[in-house]
Amino acid sequence: MKKFKYIKLAFLLILFGSCTLSDFKDMNIDKKTASQAIPSYMLTNAIRYIPEALLMSNEPQVSFWMQYWTQIPYVSHELYNFTEVGFPFYQTVLVNLQYIIDQNTNPTTKSKVSSYGDNNNQLAIAKILKAYYYLSLTDRWGDIPYFDALKGEKGGDFLRAKVDKQKDIYYDLFKELTEAVNQVDENAIVSVKGDILFSGNMRKWKKLANTTRLIMALRISNVDPDKGKIEFNAALNASDGIIESNNENLQYTFINDELGNNYNYMYNWNNSSSYPYAMCKTLIDYMKNLNDPRLPYYADKAAATNDYVGQAVATIGEQSKFSRMGINMRQKETPMFIYSYAQVLFSLSEGVVRGWTSGDAELLYNKAIKSSLEQYTVYDPTSYATYMNLSDVKYNATNPYKTIGYQKWLALYPYGHEAWAEWRRLGYPKLTPPVGAITPDGQLPRRFVYSISMKNLMPDQFIEVEKRQPDKPNTYIWWDVK
Repeated sequence: MKKFKYIKLAFLLILFGSCTLSDFKDMNIDKKTASQAIPSYMLTNAIRYIPEALLMSNEPQVSFWMQYWTQIPYVSHELYNFTEVGFPFYQTVLVNLQYIIDQNTNPTTKSKVSSYGDNNNQLAIAKILKAYYYLSLTDRWGDIPYFDALKGEKGGDFLRAKVDKQKDIYYDLFKELTEAVNQVDENAIVSVKGDILFSGNMRKWKKLANTTRLIMALRISNVDPDKGKIEFNAALNASDGIIESNNENLQYTFINDELGNNYNYMYNWNNSSSYPYAMCKTLIDYMKNLNDPRLPYYADKAAATNDYVGQAVATIGEQSKFSRMGINMRQKETPMFIYSYAQVLFSLSEGVVRGWTSGDAELLYNKAIKSSLEQYTVYDPTSYATYMNLSDVKYNATNPYKTIGYQKWLALYPYGHEAWAEWRRLGYPKLTPPVGAITPDGQLPRRFVYSISMKNLMPDQFIEVEKRQPDKPNTYIWWDVK
């Protein structure tokens, strides 16, 4: 056996006798596998998390807080029971987007990655998405790791990064969105690959950036009105501006694939025989009282009564007795709206009320409601006229924030996070917390709390963080002033 080994070795030496060590340098490289990350794949992956920002797929708890839905067999979320919720997006989306930014700015790589789209347009998209996700995070927690969070290899250790003040984050997000819009080249020859949101339409990306900026400006209206006014008008006057019709609604489109990996979350939740969520009594009763034209679109009738019936907050019941989400909203390919024209019109109406821009606040408010009805294909001129004459719907010049707040709550259904931000800022609708709510003050939460693991990793830092923002659900974040 040993003799055979020597013969085999001699044969190999003869066979490769003319070869040098350098001839073997690529032998251990798998040429079927990419040696570095592909920007287009990373962009696609980052975009696919947009529904998570709008409506968390595993626990859409904020939609329970806003009394859109209830849990049929449980009451934990409706009682504001906080399980440990770690930061989403950092190690997936944000790291991917930072990679795209780095590759398109590094002189040694930008030429190579330009095959995936114009460098400036890749940069613009990555910056816009990065700002969008960071906005989602800071609006939930307030102060978060931001400026140092993505530094280092593979994005660094964000759990050990400095926790920055929300004001500083907001100011930087305004800057990033402004720079992104200015970087866009709509005449670029090579469109951005991997853009499953807008298929390389850079005009739509500018609309997303400017509309986000407009929404952010109103977020800070109570705490920093001067800065809010500047950013509000800058968004209106920016290149390509904001959404200007329902045809320009910014939405995430799902795919009806055979494997079901890209279905709308609401299809998966609401189409099983043991679906866990019912429509909330608060929403159903309010819409029934107004004979709101959107109700048949938002909800199905309860099987047991053939009527629209909502489940009371923090109660346990039988699913057949309550309405579930409307069938048109829970199809496999039903899109999710990132921003709608109705939302923008409500924002413009409020901008007029605040003296930030010119226009007719009432006219914009009325148009916003009409656009919401049209968005869900339930607009009828006669029923609309009747609806607009109701005392609870008619624009209230004495307290415009109340009418705007209630109608915005209806128009934003079922997107709990966006509605929650508006509720904290406007104070409407008036939502009654359930008996037994376990927040410190028994009221609806104002923010998410940090994970225990994060606080344990940086105990010294969190002594300082909690001085400015106590880590409790009833703590008001920077822009949510009392």
